[in-house]
Amino acid sequence: MIFLLCCEKKQPTANEFPYDLENPEEVYSMPVELDEISGIFWLNESMIACVEDNKGIVYLYDLARKKIQRTIKFKNEGDFEDLVKVDSVFYVLHSNGTLYQVFDSGSLVVYKNNLSAVNDVEGLCYDSKNNQLLLALKGQLHKKDKDCRQIFAFNLVTKQLSDKPVLKICNEDFEALGNMKIKFRPSCLAIHPVSGQIYMVSAEASAILRMWPDGRIIDLANLNTTIFNQPEGITFSPEGTLYISNEGEFGTADIVKFSIKE
Repeated sequence: MIFLLCCEKKQPTANEFPYDLENPEEVYSMPVELDEISGIFWLNESMIACVEDNKGIVYLYDLARKKIQRTIKFKNEGDFEDLVKVDSVFYVLHSNGTLYQVFDSGSLVVYKNNLSAVNDVEGLCYDSKNNQLLLALKGQLHKKDKDCRQIFAFNLVTKQLSDKPVLKICNEDFEALGNMKIKFRPSCLAIHPVSGQIYMVSAEASAILRMWPDGRIIDLANLNTTIFNQPEGITFSPEGTLYISNEGEFGTADIVKFSIKE
């Protein structure tokens, strides 16, 4: 069971995957500093914010010049998995569920919760409609839920994490799609700015999931490991251009770009 609480350009139908994932429009090779790139967030047509696993640094990558424009250091070492920007501040996710609110100066506010490193919290996205952040667990929440993965919501007004998951996805949910043996462990997620659909990537399953906001699964697309050697980050431009980042452990670290099908 899956449940969720709380342009003139022609769009593909719901049953047609909106991107040709076999043919990137562009590939941006990352510098050595971002070899372990773990999260990305679109800022403007020429800039994407990035984090990497081990250092508490927000990297501002210039897409036009194909280089890091500047950095914002907020902490030394850690295990940083994803980031978003809301208004003028960044929120960076640690794998133990802790959120770092990072200001342009590098000053920060830390928000801890009841999640831990055991939960391996890897995905973070901004839900503007509900003014909240969504945190996706790659690890299990409880032993009894070993075949399920949960998503929690962080309220941006109260700065509190939801007591219970707002989204839950289990292996059995893929049976209707004919994927009986898939183990979907979310690496990252994002909400499509045009359709409002939720996109979730699993590096372990080499797949990308698309669902409606009410939790109904639309489809599951395989990711070619030649293009997606270790997909760990996802973001969209306001028009729906898709960007997915790959860590460099099994190949070259990069960001791949896909426009919506005409």
